Amino acid sequence: MLAACSHDARRENPLDPIRFPAVTLREPRPNKDEATVFITWSTYEGSSSFAAYTVLRREGTADAWDTLATLTAESDTLFLHRSVTPGIHHYNVSVTTAEGVHVPSNTESITLLAGHPQLRLQFDDEAGTIQVTWNAIRGGVSGYELRRTDTTTGETLIVYRSDDPLDTLFVDAGVRPSTPYEYQVLALSAVQTLSDPVAAAVHEFFGSWSTASACNQIAIDGEDVLYLVSSGSPVLYQYSVDGVLLNEIVLDVPDGFRIRDLAADDSGVYILYDRNVGTLFAQEPRVAFVVALDDAGGVRYQWPPEGVRPELTSLAVDDGSLWVAQVLSIHRGQMLQLSALSGSLIDSTVLERAPDWGLDVKDGEAAAVFGASDGGAGVFSPIEGGVPSRRHRTTLIVSSRSTPAMPIEEYEVNQLARDLALSSEGPLYALYTSSLQAPRVENNFVKAILENTPHVEVMDGPELRESWGRSGDTPGRLDFPVGIVLDSDDRVYILDRDGAAGGTRVQVFAP
Repeated sequence: MLAACSHDARRENPLDPIRFPAVTLREPRPNKDEATVFITWSTYEGSSSFAAYTVLRREGTADAWDTLATLTAESDTLFLHRSVTPGIHHYNVSVTTAEGVHVPSNTESITLLAGHPQLRLQFDDEAGTIQVTWNAIRGGVSGYELRRTDTTTGETLIVYRSDDPLDTLFVDAGVRPSTPYEYQVLALSAVQTLSDPVAAAVHEFFGSWSTASACNQIAIDGEDVLYLVSSGSPVLYQYSVDGVLLNEIVLDVPDGFRIRDLAADDSGVYILYDRNVGTLFAQEPRVAFVVALDDAGGVRYQWPPEGVRPELTSLAVDDGSLWVAQVLSIHRGQMLQLSALSGSLIDSTVLERAPDWGLDVKDGEAAAVFGASDGGAGVFSPIEGGVPSRRHRTTLIVSSRSTPAMPIEEYEVNQLARDLALSSEGPLYALYTSSLQAPRVENNFVKAILENTPHVEVMDGPELRESWGRSGDTPGRLDFPVGIVLDSDDRVYILDRDGAAGGTRVQVFAP
């Protein structure tokens, strides 16, 4: 006899998925440092009474499942597995009913890496390459993929792919000079982990040459002849741009004076001498004067002709005019315009800041490093009077001429500009030797920590167009740069300390 049956009859099998469906476990997700795994699943919807969720984990190839947690609230569908070790982890969530029936979910797995890749870059400016290295990652990594993004165009390329988890070095010879890039490395595994981006750019380096003696001032004339001198030496050196010594001129340096600044163009060479006789705050300022030299090093004229002027800080020459910056008071200065031919005073313009050093003038524009004032740091303001329709561009402020007891409040820019040069196309090149870290006031005096971070910044108006240069004493790196000039093609010449030779060198870079 056959028993009758009906599809509409109630099924009592406790494992019947229609009566008692298992929950669905979703893909486990790690947090950023992969020390915690987020485990989530669907809410129980079975007809039997709910008792608990049991979260299970099995490591690697092990057979045994470990119980991580038991959750008795039906709405609890999230568990955070903390302090997870690198490796492969399998997860399952078992539902227990009030009748004591256990039904497992699907199993999901995750591979955790032993940390994230950390990129390190080394630049070879002479070869024009970037060496990229990163730390090897344990825990199921099969290799790496190195990506390079041109941040100007947004184009991303895979420049290297390795199937060896221990292969963590690549030399990128495909970079273009003066092009900003970002690098990221992807660790290839079940969980593909991408490193944080690291910015990089190579500026084209042409070469370097050593000077005959240690120098700290550099200038260039309209014929691209370089002039170098030391503040404490009586010898003026003439070099070609490729490092050939053309001439040595012995100077008649007055007793007690030093060479503070140097300028040159087709009309000749100009030297600013000064002598410290006290401090500005003690009403005993430095005294200074300017001399114009002929081809043999003889003095064509001296300015002022009657002797000296207080607080002359820097000079520049351009288009038949000799420009001299002078400090008038704590927060004021002036720009003096002289005839480069005769030294006669043409005009003077009062400035709302005290000029410090690094003056350059080219094609109707002037730039200098200024002391602090009530107007704030890095403000661009026109000269009214002495330079019609021209702009006098103040750059990063590095010092204050307020009284020593007053805190310095104008550290919106934390760089110490050493020298400046204006290009024929308009951008301003600023050379930095150090950055100023965490200024503070102690016992009514300002104290700060200087960090050696030499580099060049190219400013187009108030906008930073490019920043390049890295610290080091090998060719193409900047050790302790003290001066910057540009030739007629805007090639960059930097006077730098030559640590290996104990002297100085001139390093040549692309515009």
